[in-house]
Amino acid sequence: MATLSFWQEHRAIQTIQSFKKYLPVNAIVIRDAEEKEISVEELVVGDLVVIRAGYRIPADMRLLKAKSLRVDASEISGSHDSVACSAEPVASHISVFDSTNVLFKGSYCTEGEGVGIVLKTGKFTVLGAIAQIHHDIPLPESKLQKELRSFANFITLLAIGMATVVFLIGCFVAKFENVLDHFVVGFLVIIVANVPQGLPATVMSQLRINARRMAAKNVYIKKLDLIGRPLSSFSINR
Repeated sequence: MATLSFWQEHRAIQTIQSFKKYLPVNAIVIRDAEEKEISVEELVVGDLVVIRAGYRIPADMRLLKAKSLRVDASEISGSHDSVACSAEPVASHISVFDSTNVLFKGSYCTEGEGVGIVLKTGKFTVLGAIAQIHHDIPLPESKLQKELRSFANFITLLAIGMATVVFLIGCFVAKFENVLDHFVVGFLVIIVANVPQGLPATVMSQLRINARRMAAKNVYIKKLDLIGRPLSSFSINR
């Protein structure tokens, strides 16, 4: 069971990591009066970043120059409609999230070009704060885990009850002689016999089969027990 779970998570992590090659890792900045391409990790507050159509916004920044600039900020706002941006100041009562002169990391420039000054980078950006919030939220117990725990509790109570009854009957028939033998044979053996030793392997095998079917349709599951959530009630069509 542990081997199957490890293998599934390992494959899912490899798939997720392979997607990183599609993400921009460099940014165009203006340093020493000339444009330079640097790694996103090298950005610092105060850098001037060049923005062009097709670029990802590498940091939270304030626009200094914009020409027909439109940005898709769906990662932050949830809206897939691109927004026209400009370098003009906005009224003080307008929220920073509604400002048209502020761009957030993770946004996508759909058209136009501009120049912005970096305000925050890395985990200090709005996107970084959102990621940290999601990281701190504990994962809820899946439906599959609840059902397995309930089944295990039922089997435990049933095994203890059966073992107790058999033990007492054995002691009564033997007139309470060789109590230790009756305890081992009539109590411990009954409990061990009621342990569903094949249950973990059966559950993991079924989850593995479902995961392979979903992987064939380009759906990758990192945690196998997620398949036991409401996700399993949906049909996946090509």
